[in-house]
Amino acid sequence: MRYIIYLICLLCSFDLSAQVKSNLAAPKTRILFIFDASNSMKSIYANAPRIDFAKKVLIQFIDSIAKDKNVELALRMYGHTVAYPPGDCKDSKLIVPFAPNNSNAIKSAILNVKPTGITPIEYSLGQALKDFPDNKNLNTIIIITDGIEECGGNPCNIKEKLFEAGIELKPFIIGIGLKQEQISAFDCVGTYYNAEDQKTISVVSKIVSTQKLNRTTMQINLLDKSDLPKETNVNMTLYDKSNNAIQYDLYHTMNKLNLPDTLQIDYTKKYKATIYTLPPLQLDNIDIQKSTHNTFGIGAAQGYLEIKREQSNFNNNDKVKCIIRKAGTDEVINVQSINVPEKYLQDKYDIEILTLPRTYINDFNINRANGIVYPLVSAGILDLKYAEEGDGCIMQYRGNKLAWVCNLNAKSKAEQIHLQPGKYSVVYRSKKINKAIYTVQKTIEVKSNTLVNLKF
Repeated sequence: MRYIIYLICLLCSFDLSAQVKSNLAAPKTRILFIFDASNSMKSIYANAPRIDFAKKVLIQFIDSIAKDKNVELALRMYGHTVAYPPGDCKDSKLIVPFAPNNSNAIKSAILNVKPTGITPIEYSLGQALKDFPDNKNLNTIIIITDGIEECGGNPCNIKEKLFEAGIELKPFIIGIGLKQEQISAFDCVGTYYNAEDQKTISVVSKIVSTQKLNRTTMQINLLDKSDLPKETNVNMTLYDKSNNAIQYDLYHTMNKLNLPDTLQIDYTKKYKATIYTLPPLQLDNIDIQKSTHNTFGIGAAQGYLEIKREQSNFNNNDKVKCIIRKAGTDEVINVQSINVPEKYLQDKYDIEILTLPRTYINDFNINRANGIVYPLVSAGILDLKYAEEGDGCIMQYRGNKLAWVCNLNAKSKAEQIHLQPGKYSVVYRSKKINKAIYTVQKTIEVKSNTLVNLKF
C-alpha cells in the first residue's frame, strides 16, 4: 500500500467584517490531530516501519505549530486497539482532549502507540467534530495516515456534510511515490504535496497558521435601485454548474452590520444561483477564488404590491385570488391573496383579479420600495331563489355588448353570488321546458355593499 498522509483543515464559520476586525481579539485556533495507528503502519518504508516516519512527521508539525500561544491541540487515534484481522471500523478515540500546553502529552501518546487495526477515515472525521468545545473559533483537523479508507467509507462524503454544517474544508494531501492517476483519485479531498520535499511541512504549517487571515468566503449582494446591497429576505439556491446538482438552499439575510451575510461554501466548485425574487433572477457565473472574500452582485430592486379591499360580508376576500404576470406575457409569476402584501421586482405587471366578473389591470407599475396599494372596489351580493331546477347564467353589460360572467347553479333552491358593481342580465330556463323562447331574462344593477334579491 502506498504511503499517503492526508492533511485536512476544517475551518469553522467565523463571520467578521473588515471594519471591526481590528477591534476584536483574534479567534483561538484549535488543531485536532487524527493519527493512523492501523496495522499497515508496520510496513517498511525507507528501511524503517512506516509508523516511525509518521511519528516523526507529526512531531515536526507539533513543534512548528505549538509555539503559538493562541493555539490549542488535541489528539485522536484510530486503528490502535482492535487487532487486524478482523479490526473494528469504530476503533477511533479521543486520546488527549483540547487544553493549553498539552503538546508533550500528545508526543508521549504518539511515541508509545503500536500499530494494530484498520483505517476508518470517514468515521473518524465524523467523530472528530464532537471533539471541539465549540464552533466559534478556528477549528482545524490534521489527519496522518498511511492508506486509504478501509471501512467502506468515503472522506468525500464527510466533506459534503461538513460544508452543509457551515464548515469550510481546506484539504492538503501529502504523499510519497504516487503516480499521477493515484494522485487524481484524491482530487475530491484536496491539493497534493510530496512528503519527500523538505519544504512541505513548513509550507503546510504556514498555511495552517495563516488560514484565519486567508479564508475563502463569499457574499451575494442583492442591489436596490441605487445599486446598494440593501435587498434581502429572499431564498436563493446554488447549483453545481457542471451537473446542475443542488448544493445549497439558503435564505438571504443581513449580518449585524446590516451587510449581506458572509457565506462559507466549497470553493472547489463553480456555481450558478437562482434568486427567488418575483420573478426569479439568475446568477450564472459564480467562480469562487480561493483564500479571499468573493462578492457577487445582481440588480434586485423590489417593491411591495397589496391589492386591498375592505373586510365585509359583501366581500369574499378569502376566496378571491390575484394572478400576477409580467406585463405583455402569459407567464404566471404569482397567485396573490387579497389584503396580503407581496414583494416583486420593480417593473410593470398585468394583474388579473378573480372577482366576478374578473378585474383586469394592465401595465401596473411597481416602482417604489415602500410599496403600492391597489384599492379594489367592494362587491355586492345577488341573492337568487329558484322555484325549480333549471339552467342559466349571468351576463354583464359592457356598452352595447354582453359578456359572460358565470353560470347559475339552479340545482339548489337558492344561491348567493358576489358580483362587482355593474349592470347585469340574468337569464334562466326551467329544465321542464325544452323551448328556448321560454327563457326568463331579468336586468339588475349591483352596487358595492348592497344586496339584490331575485326570484325565478
